[in-house]
Amino acid sequence: MLSMFDEQVFETVKNLIEPNYLQSATLKLQENAEHTSYCSIMSSIKPNAYHMSSASHFFARVKTAGDEHYISFNIIAKRIFDNYGLDYEFKKIKSEDFYRMALNDFYELAKNSEVFKKALNEFFINSFEFASFGCCSKYKLCSELGSCQHEDIIYASAACQYKKNLDKGNNFMK
Repeated sequence: MLSMFDEQVFETVKNLIEPNYLQSATLKLQENAEHTSYCSIMSSIKPNAYHMSSASHFFARVKTAGDEHYISFNIIAKRIFDNYGLDYEFKKIKSEDFYRMALNDFYELAKNSEVFKKALNEFFINSFEFASFGCCSKYKLCSELGSCQHEDIIYASAACQYKKNLDKGNNFMK
């Protein structure tokens, strides 16, 4: 059974994700098998003309029962956090490729670290897999406005190479 603490962690994660990402994708708190003391946060994307799959993907695992309370992420998230230079020493879970963060530390980073928020959003985007593309038909408008104008910002954030350049300040039309 999901606890109030599980819900609190979930709401904190959800509040860290950019609202425009949650227009085309969702996060869901899922109770795991009865014999486990943790639950999972799953991400899924709403199907549209750009992608048809609505399959759920693992985002994070939360443990609020017992002596140790933590949120854990897979190796991909850990690499993203490391690439952002997040100054945190994750504890590797021995039996799996998961890395845990004590919930007190998670709440502190969620409250005070813009780097943590950016890294978490990048991991959210990367929890979906799309084939990359150079740009879409809106590249001139994107160039003019200096930001991506694609209808599906998750899809564009994960797959559009021009958006990645615009995000870095590289506008090829100026």
